[in-house]
Amino acid sequence: MELQRNKLVNLRLAAAQINGIVVQPGETFSFWKLVGEPSAKRGYLDGLVISAGKLGRGVGGGLCQLANLIHWLVLNSPLTVTELVHHSDALFPDSGRRVPFGIGTSVFYKNVDYRFKNTSDRPVQLLVWLDESTLYGELRAQEPFPYIYRITEEDQGYIEEDGEFFRVSRVYRVVLDQERRVIRRELVLDNHSKVMYDYSLIPSSQIITPGLRRLT
Repeated sequence: MELQRNKLVNLRLAAAQINGIVVQPGETFSFWKLVGEPSAKRGYLDGLVISAGKLGRGVGGGLCQLANLIHWLVLNSPLTVTELVHHSDALFPDSGRRVPFGIGTSVFYKNVDYRFKNTSDRPVQLLVWLDESTLYGELRAQEPFPYIYRITEEDQGYIEEDGEFFRVSRVYRVVLDQERRVIRRELVLDNHSKVMYDYSLIPSSQIITPGLRRLT
């Protein structure tokens, strides 16, 4: 719980550097350019960090959650991701998951950044803030975008390979017009992530028989 409480401090410090930023058409947002070094000197505390598939603690830990939120907002917009590094392993069970697996992004100062480019024709504003229990975010523009975006996960489950289990799925961004008609589907991620937790927590109903997963 100490690391959880510290994460709130870290998130508040980082969110204050991003909240209200306006990204003009053609400009690129950089997480670390805005947040800067998450050092103890700047008030950051030890939080949970993930390195080489293992959990640990480090100054500024927990900021991936802020990058994840921003990435989710970008996926639901016409903006274009230009730099991200996905978490490579399935570290936790799916219980209670509210967004598709695998769409989070790693950030590690200063070599592992998260960036997107405003490829739309209008400025966008990014708002991020916290209360005592929740991190919030909004992506705003002065006029509505012409399309609506939905993120879906398909072909999800677990497969066994040489005695090891992997979490698999395909994540799509579905683009719709204002009448909710599908314009196109874009493959965002083809998941194949090693399960790092106790295999007994994998629901047997979600284990995929070899050869049954769709190839396209």
